[in-house]
Amino acid sequence: MVFKKKNFFISCKDSIDKQKLYGFFQILLQYVTPRKIGASQYGSEHSVRYYPKRLTEAFEAEMDESNERIRFHVDGEGFVFVVRKERLNKFFSVSLSFDYDTADKAFPEIERFIVEEAVMASESDSYNEMVQNEPYISQLELLNEDPSGYPKCKGKLEKIEIDVEKNPGFVYKTQGLHLGAFYRMWFGEESYAFLDKSDLRSFPCFENIVLENDVTRITLYEHIEDYRKQENCQKQWEFRKKLHIDETGRRIQEEEKETYKRDADPEINIQEGSFEHGGVRQIQTYLKNGNVAHRSEADSVEIRELDATVDWPALDLKFKNDTDYQIVILDWWDPSDYTCNAEIYGRKLPEGKSIETRAEIVSRTPAGDTEYVADPSLSVGETKTLRNSHDGITAYAYKVWSDADGNEIDRVYYNSTYYNSYGARIAVGTLKPDGTYASIDTSTGEYLEPINTPEPTPDTTTPEPTPDTTTPPPENTGTPETPEITP
Repeated sequence: MVFKKKNFFISCKDSIDKQKLYGFFQILLQYVTPRKIGASQYGSEHSVRYYPKRLTEAFEAEMDESNERIRFHVDGEGFVFVVRKERLNKFFSVSLSFDYDTADKAFPEIERFIVEEAVMASESDSYNEMVQNEPYISQLELLNEDPSGYPKCKGKLEKIEIDVEKNPGFVYKTQGLHLGAFYRMWFGEESYAFLDKSDLRSFPCFENIVLENDVTRITLYEHIEDYRKQENCQKQWEFRKKLHIDETGRRIQEEEKETYKRDADPEINIQEGSFEHGGVRQIQTYLKNGNVAHRSEADSVEIRELDATVDWPALDLKFKNDTDYQIVILDWWDPSDYTCNAEIYGRKLPEGKSIETRAEIVSRTPAGDTEYVADPSLSVGETKTLRNSHDGITAYAYKVWSDADGNEIDRVYYNSTYYNSYGARIAVGTLKPDGTYASIDTSTGEYLEPINTPEPTPDTTTPEPTPDTTTPPPENTGTPETPEITP
């Protein structure tokens, strides 16, 4: 039961241009006849009939930024296209499966996409990849494979009977990556962070060339169908050993497990966006009795906003020790001011020389216009600043050499950084006294209709007279008597 198909597995950057990915699918559809579309909106086990308009709608819905888990596929007779992205994975994955003839026809388009968008990619025989990663003897027998030629697990491990990690074609599937030794492989610039670039380019094999965008293409042996030949299996083992594939695969798998564990019950939760005080990251630290704790155990949470000084998975600092001496890296977390610190020590420079990195602002773009947003939770007349304005800034970084007296003796351009400009964002209250809501002009923050504050209703009742509390004079009843005068 041997079927001749080629698999392509492409790990793409998380920032991949979705329209470019859609255009890639459209090009590949010229070589095949699509019949079914599958996407999250149709349910995990359900597909619908293919129509061009339906393909566009399903793709756009699946690639929406709010969708944290992506499952999209198109299939037909003899082919399958699949796009996947798990919520915590670092990379998108695109897998393609064709018959040999179609794969050869579409190869130039596939490689063009890989060179432009891939972190790494592989090409393999579909059947060989399947049997090299099949852990059950019963399944191998259904495929008419002789299990005696495969390494067995020591002892009884449930129903898993083949020790697949001892196969030359075993694949580590983690974080949207496939790590292994395939017939043909491509390695982009981002892959050199975990696979040594010099080891890749010096590996002896049928073909080892450099393509555009610093992509390395390696073909282990001449014909993809010859995967059973002993010398080709040996070449796979040599590649695994030279590039430390198994050590790297296990390490990334462990990192993935830790990531899922932290996500399920984190001690610290980091959110990205634009927050009240102008920060682009909000850090929530879970506390119990004032100490850091898992969220499930916390009795309080501390919230802080920070600027973007750490940018995972991008590398803020990458260097290679090209000296003949060791270096020491010290890093620590300072809870008093919520900063990560790192120091790198090496051999002292000769003659009192020193090097430091200096940044210079070379251009500044004024902040944009203030943005006003309606806030129904605030009363009319109240405002709240959601984000302060920020100028756009272009800065250059230099490595500056100085002598023992602090005089600059050399300056080397290192890189540049650009921060976007944006205007302030102000929330304007729209809740009227009568419980209805006002409308505002979002460009000025002014109300679009007069806001009438009800005047107090006048009191129309007649007040009662105030009683006179003064004592009246005595009543005069006749002529007053004349006092008697004594002579």
